[in-house]
Amino acid sequence: MEKEVKQTLEQVADTVLENTVTFEIIILPQTPVHRWLQKVGWIPAKKNFVIKPIVLGSLLKISDLLLSIDLEQLQKGKGYLETSYHLVSRHTDTMVRVIAIAIQNTRQEPSGSLMSLLRNNLSSKELMTLLSLVLKQMDLQNFIASIISIRGLNVLESAVTKNESSEVSPSQQGS
Repeated sequence: MEKEVKQTLEQVADTVLENTVTFEIIILPQTPVHRWLQKVGWIPAKKNFVIKPIVLGSLLKISDLLLSIDLEQLQKGKGYLETSYHLVSRHTDTMVRVIAIAIQNTRQEPSGSLMSLLRNNLSSKELMTLLSLVLKQMDLQNFIASIISIRGLNVLESAVTKNESSEVSPSQQGS
């Protein structure tokens, strides 16, 4: 019990302090001119991003994208390489879009330039690390807890209403 209270207090502190995650992407030069421009410092060789706790609108968009991933391909008994290639070819843009939505975290759709930057500069390991950070920032545990809390209140309210209607009033007892 004490562990749960401590964890809840830490989560409240994280929410109040709005814990952010900062990460850096090394921008890979696309051409020799691009490399030279980075070398002389006219264009950046690195870019920093911040992921704040995900707002509900972005949470909804990200959840829809994650649900769109076809995991049945994994269960069809095809080989590991074929399955991997299929998932990469069909869902790389989905994963990049999830990260871009989390970075932007506003109503607007993520820009094509942000998605292009992510797609062209992230390795699969970096993609996985960023996706796990996004999932952490989504804070689904508290979202689910709020639904359970509200649902629990509804169950209690209906139980109280049911008990009140089944009780017999004193004036009806003598009849």
